[in-house]
This record gives sequence, C-alpha cells and structure tokens, in this order.
Amino acid sequence: MVTKSKKYHLEIQTHRKSPYGLLRSSYREDGKTLHETLCRITGFSLEQLRAIQAAIQGKTVMKEDFVISNSREYGASFAGVSLIKQLGLHTDIFSRPAEMWVRAVLAMIVGRLVYAGSKLSLSHCGSYSALWEICGIGGEIDVDEHCYETMDRLLERQDAIQKKLAAKHLSDGTLVMYDITSSYMEGEYEGSDLVEYGYNRDSKRGHAQIVISLLCNKEGCPVAVEVFKGNTKDETTVLDKIVVQLGLFDEKNIVEVIHGDVRYCLCKNPDRAIKETGTRRRLLQKTTEKLDKIIACTRKTKYSKEVRIGRVINKYKMSKFILIKGKDENVTYGLDHAKIEQEARLDGCYIIFTDVPREDMTAVEAVKYYKSLLHVEQAFRNMKTVRLEIRPVYHKTDDRIKCHVFICMLAYYVMWHMNQRLKPFFAADGVGPDRKYTFNYVMEALKRISIQNVEVCGAKSTVISKPTNEQAKILNHLQVKI
Repeated sequence: MVTKSKKYHLEIQTHRKSPYGLLRSSYREDGKTLHETLCRITGFSLEQLRAIQAAIQGKTVMKEDFVISNSREYGASFAGVSLIKQLGLHTDIFSRPAEMWVRAVLAMIVGRLVYAGSKLSLSHCGSYSALWEICGIGGEIDVDEHCYETMDRLLERQDAIQKKLAAKHLSDGTLVMYDITSSYMEGEYEGSDLVEYGYNRDSKRGHAQIVISLLCNKEGCPVAVEVFKGNTKDETTVLDKIVVQLGLFDEKNIVEVIHGDVRYCLCKNPDRAIKETGTRRRLLQKTTEKLDKIIACTRKTKYSKEVRIGRVINKYKMSKFILIKGKDENVTYGLDHAKIEQEARLDGCYIIFTDVPREDMTAVEAVKYYKSLLHVEQAFRNMKTVRLEIRPVYHKTDDRIKCHVFICMLAYYVMWHMNQRLKPFFAADGVGPDRKYTFNYVMEALKRISIQNVEVCGAKSTVISKPTNEQAKILNHLQVKI
C-alpha cells in the first residue's frame, strides 16, 4: 500500500445533468485494489473537468498540491431550509417565496434553530456558515435590510401565515391546546406597551416581562403565537366554590363534580403520588438535619438561631410542616405530623375542569386532552431555554419583540416536524441515562457537514464533505438529500 505519496486521478461522471469529478486514489492492500475518494469536484463544465484530468495525469499530486480553505457549516442549515420547503412553509410566508425578504425570513428561522443569538450576529455568520447562500442570498449581509426591515414585513404577514398553519393542522371540531407563559426582559424598555412587571411564571423576580400565548394542535404542532403585556393575568377558577372529599379521588375511575356549567374531574395518579411523597420526605430530612445543627451550635454568630432557622425553612419551603417554639437563642422546633399526613393523602391528586358539555366530551376525554397540554409546555421549554432561546431579547420596540417571538415559534414549527421524522431514530436509541441521541446531538452532528473551497493543481472548486454513516442516517430520517 502506498502511504506517503498516493497517486490521484480524476474520474469524470456524466450520468447526471451536470458533470462532476471524483478525485480518487487507488492502492493495493493485501493483494486487493482499493479506492479512496478524496472529494467531489463540481461547478465545472465537461471541458474544464477534462483539462483538470489531463493535468493530474501528467504528474503525481501530493498533499501539498491539494488545498482546502474556508470550511463552513452546511449540513444543519441545508436540512432546515430543505424541510421548510418540503413543508411548504416558505409559500405560507408569502405566495412569491423567491422574493428576497422571504429568503431572509428563512435564514432567520433556520438561524434561530441552528445558532440562536442576535440578528446582528446572524448577519455576520457568513464567515462560518453557508446559511445565507443556501437561502439564496449572496454577497454582504446588511442587518438592517436583511433582518430588521424583513422582520417588519414578516409581522405584517403574521395573521395570514397563522391562518394557513391553522388550516393545515386544525380541522372543524378538533381540539386545540392553548397555554401562556412569561419571559422576563433585561435592560431599559421606555415607551414599550408590552414590557411590564407582573406575575412571573419562572419565579424570576425583579424583572419586567412579556406574556406569551401559544396555540397548538393536540399533537403539539404550533400554529399561532401572540404577545401580551407583562401584567396580563391568565383566567383562573377558584375551586373553593365546591367541597371536595378525598374519598372521591380514585386511581382507576374519574369522578365528576358539576358546579354550574363547569365540570370538575377528580383524578389520582399513583406514580405521581409516590414521587410527591418521596420529594417531601427528602426536603423534610434536609430541613431537619440543618435545623438540628443550628440548635446544637453553641458559638455566637451574626444572626440569631431564630433567624437562621427561618432561612432554612424558607429555603426548602417546608414552613407549613414545622412548628417553631421559643425565640432568639432559645428557639426549638417540632414537626406537625397531622399536616404531613394530611398532605400525604393529597399526593397524586389533581383536578381538571372544563365547560365543554358532557355529550361533546366525556370525563376520560377531558383528562386525556388535558395531558396533551404537556406538548404546549414542551414547546415553551424549547422556545425559551432548551434550543431556541427567546431570551435575551435584543429588540427594544414592541413590533420587533412580537416578530422575534413569532420567528421563534416558526423555528419551533420546523423543529417539531424534524422531531416527528426523527422519532424512529430516537426510539432505536432507547431511553434512560445511557441514551445517546437528542435533538441537540442531531443538530451538532449535521453542523459538522461542511462546505469548503478546494484547489487542485490550480483548478478551484467548492465541495461538500461526504456525510458519515451517522449523518447519512439522520438525513435519511429527515428525508433530506445533500
């Protein structure tokens, strides 16, 4: 086998519409002739390829004669754009998807999925990503023209786009899932009608926020999003209007309590009960261990034992189970066993309420559909933290904030469809801590498929790296060909 200076030759393939060359080396190993393909050369006419072939035949091509430069991410961006076009999302955005602003929208959607970050950083990604070229936009990217002005056009189309998505994924009489969340903001937002202080569902105090509502079908596919003022409250029902007996909660049967037009479905989940009981026991154990140390301590400290005990109780949120006696340095504590037992009887119990008439939805269906809200919660988690990262919001005007959230929703729409196609791929990996594949892993794997500038004996071309077996398997599940 030749190891130090392989001889290369160019094979010209003409069976496709555009000819291309395969730069290969041949060598013998264990009596067999083997071939190694170094790269594919495209973008040249048949005559140019033959000229390159003749040049290569005239001499031995060494490694130093083969130059690769400007390697950039290609695979994840190409997969995202390809899927958008397969789904028809580009035509949902506008009926003439070839227009420049629509192409820029695709770049921002896929950019949010692949890179997150600010629009300014996305406009500068050309040095390490082929995203903008894949979307059909070459040359220098201007953040004002290609991002901010494009966002203004997109916001004008939001209602029309969401109606098209609803028509695709919702049908008459179908169940829809709706939930709201909050997203805190950082910095100054003077003059904003959206950014206000309000109840933060992430327990992030001291920050103004916006409230976001998301509409999904029962499978969790997002179809619409809306941004409200940060002090907007979700509608809640006060359950103390009815008397609930613990004996009504049954692990197998769903008991209904009707109050006016509202039906309350009383449910109990034994697995959830075990988890809640275990969590409370662990927290109580940690609390009592720290309280015992405080009481046993004899040295003087900056804060009294009473203050230190109060801090521990508040930290673990166990105040309703702790009985405090005495004060200052003479303080002691005890456990309220009656309250602990009472709380244990409620473990695993939950109530679902609906105003849908019984003839239109049974209690079992109501519970089933309520559990489907987990899809919306998962969507919020992905949009806010896991992958798409709504925060931080770099925009200061209300319209740009609204459009930023809308782009995040459209990116999650693409991500949701990707996950649907990848289900068999993930399922084959199993579950548990030893599981290898996640969506993030898939995206990072695809990002390693790159596009490079290649020069061979003075002939220049652009080549895409050959997918590995793992990358090819992912692309096959996504139904994307590179």
